[in-house]
Amino acid sequence: MAEVIPASAACLDGHFPDQPIVPGAILLGYAAQYLKAEGFEISGVSRMKFLKPLLPDQAFTIEVQIDHKSAKIMWRADDIVLAQARATLHCHDD
Repeated sequence: MAEVIPASAACLDGHFPDQPIVPGAILLGYAAQYLKAEGFEISGVSRMKFLKPLLPDQAFTIEVQIDHKSAKIMWRADDIVLAQARATLHCHDD
């Protein structure tokens, strides 16, 4: 399901006023919500790479590949990879 951060979102205030982009912390927040629904919490991020900025009002998707207690997370807009991360996970059942 595609997500969109509206240009009016408070998280964009001051984040490059003349050319706002969505902060990386917001991208991680969306991934954390997705993983929480799957029964996991992010306990750490070992690597995060930003390839292209996510702009306000730009639709994006999150892809997550879970491998036991780690995840590869990718944010995309259309066929363009915007960012990717490797995170360690904590399972709610542990």
